Amino acid sequence: MRLSFIAACAFALSSSVASATVLDFGQGPSELPRFQYYDEDGFVFGSYTPSETFITAVDQSSNTNFNGFARDGGRVLSLQSDGELLLYVEGGTFDFSSVRIAVSSGFFGGVTFEGWLAGGGQITRTLTEPVVNDPGAQVVTFSGFDNLTGLLITVPESTFAIMDDFVVEEVSRVPVPLSAALLLTGLGSLIVRRKVQG
Repeated sequence: MRLSFIAACAFALSSSVASATVLDFGQGPSELPRFQYYDEDGFVFGSYTPSETFITAVDQSSNTNFNGFARDGGRVLSLQSDGELLLYVEGGTFDFSSVRIAVSSGFFGGVTFEGWLAGGGQITRTLTEPVVNDPGAQVVTFSGFDNLTGLLITVPESTFAIMDDFVVEEVSRVPVPLSAALLLTGLGSLIVRRKVQG
């Protein structure tokens, strides 16, 4: 029983949450032009270039930039020429595994995803043709983008990228002071129990 109690305290110290989340921009107003901050299920999109960052409803059937996305009023993220966007979890880390993406017809790829690793350093992947130079949206998967403190997305000049369905998984968000307090409480109870038994 003592060992299980200690194990529970240790779990509190390293508490983590493992549940995949699909970020589909379905929260908030139907249009969010030139936004600086968007929060969905605890995941935050912060724009360094608000003038180039939009969340918009896909209902423009004549617009070829939305090729591959259902034109049913669902919302997508639009990141335009020289746009930069940061995805993060406040006070935590996350894994990034895939995104649905299309690049506007007539332009080449070059969309860059830079993951900031919790242990230090970065992992980078730049999408190039034929991965994204396609009239339809594709699901692009990522390997090694784990335990990130942030994900920086950059779109080069003269490129119009449409993205949706970011698949992410929160790794941890329990504040260290709270975990330490839980652990100390558990150890304190163990000491009291030993004194009572002695």
